[in-house]
Amino acid sequence: MAKTAQELLDNLAGSGLVPPEALESLRRQVAKATKPVSPGTIARLLVDHGHLTEAQGERLAGAPLPASKKSSSHSGVLGLEPIGATPPKPPQSGPKPAVKSPSKSQAEIDLAAAELGLAPIHEAPKTATKLSPASAPVTKPAGPPKAAPSTITKVKPAPSSAPSTIAKAKAAPLPAAAPPIEGLAPLSPLPGDDLFGPATLADPFAASPVIPLDSPANLADPLAAAGPLAAAPLAAQKPATAKPRTSPGKRSKVLPIIGIAVVVLLIVGGIAGFVLTRSNGDEEFALAEQDYQAKSYDAAIAKHSTFLEDFPSSSKASTARLHRGMAKILAASPSKDNYTAVLPAAKSALTEIGGEKELSQLHGELAPLLTEMAAALTEQAKQGKTSAESAEKLAQAKDALALANDGRFVPGSLRQWQRLAEVEESLGLLERDLGRGKSLEVALADIKKHAETSKLDAARAERTKLILGYPELAGDVALRDLGKQIGKTVAAGLKTAADSSKGESGEAKSSVLASLSLASGKPTTAAETPEQTFFALAASSVWALDGGSGKLLWSRPVGRNSGNAVSPLTADASSDVILADLFRNEVVCVNRRSGALRWRHPFKASLTGEPLVLDGQVIVATTNGKIVALDAQSGNGKSAAQLPQGCRLGPVGGAGKIFVVAEHSFLFVLSPDLKCEAAVYLGHEPGSIETLPIILSGHAVVAENRPSSSLLHVLALDEKGLAAGPSQQVDVDGQVTTRPVLLGERLLALTDRQTVAFDYQPADDEPLKKLGETAVPESAALIRFGAVQADKLWVAADGLRRFDFIPAGGALKEAWTGFAAETLEAPPQGIADTLFCVRRSVGRTGFIATALKAASGETLWETHLAQPLASLHVAADGASAIATTTAGADVRVELASLSGANVQFLPVAPDAKSKAFSISWAGGRLNISTSGSVELLDEKTSAPLAEPFQLSIRPGTQLTNCSAAPAGGDEANVVICDGVNSVYLLHLESAPQSRLTLVAKATLKLPAISRVAALESSACVLDQSGTSQVFSLPDLKLKPGAKIDCRSVVMGPEAVGKHIILETDKGDLVCLDAAGKQLWKVALAEGPMAGQPLTSGGDFLVSTKRGVLLRLASANGKELARADLGQPLAGSPAMAGNAVLVPTADGGILKVAIPEKK
Repeated sequence: MAKTAQELLDNLAGSGLVPPEALESLRRQVAKATKPVSPGTIARLLVDHGHLTEAQGERLAGAPLPASKKSSSHSGVLGLEPIGATPPKPPQSGPKPAVKSPSKSQAEIDLAAAELGLAPIHEAPKTATKLSPASAPVTKPAGPPKAAPSTITKVKPAPSSAPSTIAKAKAAPLPAAAPPIEGLAPLSPLPGDDLFGPATLADPFAASPVIPLDSPANLADPLAAAGPLAAAPLAAQKPATAKPRTSPGKRSKVLPIIGIAVVVLLIVGGIAGFVLTRSNGDEEFALAEQDYQAKSYDAAIAKHSTFLEDFPSSSKASTARLHRGMAKILAASPSKDNYTAVLPAAKSALTEIGGEKELSQLHGELAPLLTEMAAALTEQAKQGKTSAESAEKLAQAKDALALANDGRFVPGSLRQWQRLAEVEESLGLLERDLGRGKSLEVALADIKKHAETSKLDAARAERTKLILGYPELAGDVALRDLGKQIGKTVAAGLKTAADSSKGESGEAKSSVLASLSLASGKPTTAAETPEQTFFALAASSVWALDGGSGKLLWSRPVGRNSGNAVSPLTADASSDVILADLFRNEVVCVNRRSGALRWRHPFKASLTGEPLVLDGQVIVATTNGKIVALDAQSGNGKSAAQLPQGCRLGPVGGAGKIFVVAEHSFLFVLSPDLKCEAAVYLGHEPGSIETLPIILSGHAVVAENRPSSSLLHVLALDEKGLAAGPSQQVDVDGQVTTRPVLLGERLLALTDRQTVAFDYQPADDEPLKKLGETAVPESAALIRFGAVQADKLWVAADGLRRFDFIPAGGALKEAWTGFAAETLEAPPQGIADTLFCVRRSVGRTGFIATALKAASGETLWETHLAQPLASLHVAADGASAIATTTAGADVRVELASLSGANVQFLPVAPDAKSKAFSISWAGGRLNISTSGSVELLDEKTSAPLAEPFQLSIRPGTQLTNCSAAPAGGDEANVVICDGVNSVYLLHLESAPQSRLTLVAKATLKLPAISRVAALESSACVLDQSGTSQVFSLPDLKLKPGAKIDCRSVVMGPEAVGKHIILETDKGDLVCLDAAGKQLWKVALAEGPMAGQPLTSGGDFLVSTKRGVLLRLASANGKELARADLGQPLAGSPAMAGNAVLVPTADGGILKVAIPEKK
């Protein structure tokens, strides 16, 4: 709102509403005025002349405008009489002089100027007389008007063939000139001092002097002089003498042209007036905004829409679109919380305005609205009365959340992160819940379809997919009911057939000529007890020991370290025993005390678990799901049943039935003749059941592991021993990895977190009643083995513990503990009042079998088993072999007496220390200690044979990777590498006294990563870069050899004949020549080497850890022959005449025939 005329003019500057020239003229006139001029007067003047609308003028002036004094008659402005207003007048005889009077428009302007106290803006020179058109409208020509003399310019009219009818019209009386205004100083007109600008910007309705339209100038160009855009009064025309019509009947040819010109003038004038007087949209926008701010949203929508239609290019169009869109959202619901109605309006409106650059104007309104809408619709979805209603609301809430998550509408600074995250989580849970029923329905149909076609793997896959999405459905009643239905179909489809396979009474053909099992322990005077035999599993072998003395009776490799070592055929103490040999994939029956073979039965399919002895039969399971019944006396096959899926555990017996846990989903119940009597649906996943079921008097209990807990399935057995289905399921914290044990009428489940005690009541619907639990320390071993002996619970894990059971509360009280910080890897066994266990000591190799008094825990005996050999070599006499265990015990074996299966018990103290590195050289043993002392000792007496040599060593360090190799060309020279950077060549001097002297020493640029190997004229070692560094003998001059593709050396290099052999970390066997050049490389398909290779007949003999002795061609590494030894190997072999002595992984020795070439 302007307070002064100058302020109003300042507000108009730059608005484009009034031409700059007019504004400047007004400024000058206002400045020269003799009395104050009001803003309303200026605004009225501009409104009357079409530059402002009435509303604009009032808004600028801040008050109603003065009454308008401008005539609205366009005819008067043109100086014409109204058409049809008066009858035509006859032509006059002579021209009449025009009355000198200012034009009507000019008079109005002068009056306005007078009101302003200004000089007339259109003031003419004093010598000129202003002409004004007649104010009366003209309907038709009334005769030629009388011309008035002009004092401005005299122009001769152009000749005309016919007089103009407009020119003949009679002029209306002109108003009197406005009286002079007091106080107004006479002003002279300024150049261009026109309120409405220069001629080109003149008011289209400003008057001009009346000029006869039949003048030659106007006849030449009808629009040139009196057009609606004429800017200034034209020069006065010289009066023309009207010519009387010569022929009344002759029509004028100019009249139609003049009529058309008049029409054109009116149209052009109207258009120009509309253009110059129309609004720029500010008023319309302001009215729409008033409705928007007043929350009259429907009215605001309509006015904004009209504004956008009329003024699409306005600078306020973006704001109008934004506010219209917001008004549509807010107008969608009369109530504040009806977001169901608001959502579609919001989706539509925000789609329209989403790309607006000024959208940030609405962030303050949109952010809380969209967030609240998403939260409210989510809550409504959660509270839906039906699934359909919840699903509908869920879809709406997801759409609302999508809008709230759109950064265009809700920027990060206004985003309620936590609340929207909770909304999203709630929607996810709701969507999951709504989909659960449908998913269960689909899964049940698919499971049933696959099961009926015996596609149990596909059925399990459907169940697994369902449980992964909805873990809570694992125990769903519908799934269990379907499982029972499927179980009947599965059981009916299982067929049993006779089995005619035969058992064998002799050992399998093998290249093994003899074997030697080694054990050691403290000397004991205890007598042997034939009625007591203790069986242990250690290092993948079964070990039989006398229960009274701990003496090793026999051992046999079986390829497993878990489960029962053997299964007796009968309860008699002298009964033969059954064991599964997974190395040779056969079931064998042996004598309990001697280990002599009774029979064996090989299988093609891989065996799994332990054999079950039941009713004179040996029941065996294979991984492909085949169950075979063997005759216990001969090992011949009797019957076989093929399950529809594989197995991971062996069979278990009870209640006169056979129970087999399938790989997944089912527990099969078979009769002794292997007919399927039931397929009980458990729904377990592959690998989730790790222990055999335990069979109670009226129930079978199966432990299924889950991610952090276990589920005990309690299956009721009827009078015939059939499992009718799970009658109870009990959750237990922790994983059950060992079989539960029964202590009287109490079942104890041992998990990796606790021991849980249950009271067993077979007559109850829920037979297991939890009594209590005992937590396990976090430092305890994950696998815990339980056994009951003399009504006491023994738990083997990290040490051995005995617990007393407290019935009140079902707790366990620790009564005794032993073997702390040692690991027990099998359940303890008891015979009478003696307890047996197998343990491993920290920092030691091998196992220790121990017998204890159950009552006091007193140790009766200890026997060390499966101690690997550190070295094995044939003595210089060739008649014996010397083996050194990793515990430091030396074993001399007479080769002539080594035949068949042998056992040697060594009365060596178990705390003997490991010996230093040694090799056979110069008729003795060359030892290199960690302190760097090199000694040559007698093999039998360990007496020194020469003065020692001291290797260079830094104070406070140890040499733990020393290696040595006899120099090929001279038996008195030996090459030593300290495992770091130094290589030595030592010589054995015999005179004047025997001693070891230094011949040469070399230094490696990079540390060694392998042992040293020596040929006749060179020695070789690999450095950290994988380059073979070759030293010439005897000067140890260095010459780099080949770059080997490896990061480390697993075995070697070893000198084999005239070649050097080594094994890389990539599983390759590489052969080098004396210069370190690579001759060939082959992959070790049978696994890593067990020890140093040998040479025989120009070929290489390589033993592998998997138990294969290979014969390879030295020229190219091609395999020539092989011998499968049937058990793992560990250690370097030694040649013994026409045979090879091979160390085994369980600390034994095999005498093997050299494989013959194919």
